[in-house]
Amino acid sequence: MQIIKDRAIVDDHWTHVAADADVLPDGDIIIPLALWKAQKEQLLGRNTGIGVRLEPGEHPEEIKDDLDRIQLVAINFPAFK
Repeated sequence: MQIIKDRAIVDDHWTHVAADADVLPDGDIIIPLALWKAQKEQLLGRNTGIGVRLEPGEHPEEIKDDLDRIQLVAINFPAFK
């Protein structure tokens, strides 16, 4: 997949992880907020990028104290107009 970054189209190297994933893939991952809350210290021990995905109804305030520890915040917009 490709994304727009710094006004250029680039390859997206992040892997989205489902909330019920048993095993985390290698490389940079984007995880649900619930997984971040449940396994924060373990996840920070990885030598990869960590992103947190916020779903509708989840608030950025929930990760405000962790913003210096994660590399990306993804926000799911299920409908966009």
